[in-house]
Amino acid sequence: SVKISPETLGYEPVASAPVSLTTGQTTPQDFNVSMQPPVQPVNTIVVTKTLYTSRKNTLVVDATSDYQDANLIIEFSGKTAPMVFEKLFKGKYIWSYTDTNVSLAPVTVTVSGPEGATTATVVVK
Repeated sequence: SVKISPETLGYEPVASAPVSLTTGQTTPQDFNVSMQPPVQPVNTIVVTKTLYTSRKNTLVVDATSDYQDANLIIEFSGKTAPMVFEKLFKGKYIWSYTDTNVSLAPVTVTVSGPEGATTATVVVK
């Protein structure tokens, strides 16, 4: 049997699977199994709008990704929240976030997903 520890290579845990090699000989045959690390998707996240309106205590952030299942998340001022998928437009998946209870304008926001993260400066109005 072969025991592979995928966790050491950054893979999710998997169940062990026995491997038998029959060559007509009774002595064990040693062989190496190599695994390629998973390909990291290219980071296509672009923050297209950041706006904090001080008189309304409102933060609005829009972002795009090339990936359908990006499930973007926004982080600012110690808060983390999911963004909302709006639509697919010209090959870009558009995501938005609005918070009407932000008492102090954040300096930056970070939008992240499985493909990576992008940080943008917040425009204050």
